[in-house]
Amino acid sequence: MSKINVLETAAEKEHREKIEGIVKDYIGWSREILVGQVTPNRVITHIASTYQMTREGVKGILRRRGIYKSALQPVVINRPEVKQLSMSFGDGSSAARV
Repeated sequence: MSKINVLETAAEKEHREKIEGIVKDYIGWSREILVGQVTPNRVITHIASTYQMTREGVKGILRRRGIYKSALQPVVINRPEVKQLSMSFGDGSSAARV
């Protein structure tokens, strides 16, 4: 379920856009990180400088979004699994009780 962005305040909109920008910037470097051209720490330091934040602040945002776990798992993109809902209720062996 996603939030309705129409009703957010100016500060909430600015905060959301900042977080989306940080995530977009980090994912933009994902190929280079995965092939070893640049370290995730270097990218996080650059993003922190760009957004005038600390490295830990940027890491926290990326961790909460599920994009960064650690230096050993620098780029994790979670793809939501599609789960099929079952239409059966119970195992069918119990009769309705009156």
